[in-house]
Amino acid sequence: MQTLLNYGFEQIEWQIALMSFLISFLLSSLIAIIYERTFQGLSYSRGLVQV
Repeated sequence: MQTLLNYGFEQIEWQIALMSFLISFLLSSLIAIIYERTFQGLSYSRGLVQV
């Protein structure tokens, strides 16, 4: 049980942080584009697309 709670802090390299940021931006942009093109209602929420 002690080994489960013993977390070590590893230093994250800037390349990994940058790649994670870019991937999350691209995926959220893809979700926004799909939502905008496939929504069938009267109007879509601009707040979701802009976020």
